[in-house]
Amino acid sequence: MKRFLIGALALSVIAGCDDTIPGASSTSAGGQAVAMASVPAGKSVILLYRKKTFAGSASYQTVTVDGVQVALVSVGSVHQEVVAPGQRMVQVETTPSMLNVGLALALQRKPTMAINLKSGETAYLELGADTLDASPTIRRVDAATARADTAGFVAAKPI
Repeated sequence: MKRFLIGALALSVIAGCDDTIPGASSTSAGGQAVAMASVPAGKSVILLYRKKTFAGSASYQTVTVDGVQVALVSVGSVHQEVVAPGQRMVQVETTPSMLNVGLALALQRKPTMAINLKSGETAYLELGADTLDASPTIRRVDAATARADTAGFVAAKPI
């Protein structure tokens, strides 16, 4: 029993250590709720969020739009990326961490989604993690679902 308690304590300390990521900007919302912004004229928005779930919760997901890394998304966070209208490629992969390295990370899927955006349009993408191997998942949802899911979320770490 004593070993179990020590192990549980060690895991909770390790999980808490992954709060700062090298290269991440410090311009996150700092615990304040994020409001959905309006779409700038002649642009489109990709709104990415990650629900508060246990699967994959100890790791960040790196989001790439058109080959450029744009955000590190953790559970309970949201990121709005302003893009030019047209076809955009969004890819999600698990960010290596103390708890997720080596073969386990190499075997995870890196889902990619092509989305076609019109000027003034917002695409809502829900990020998640597979319950079996914690591989990232991505799916498009409607605006009402995204608004309900992201109530009280904080800003993701922009890259």
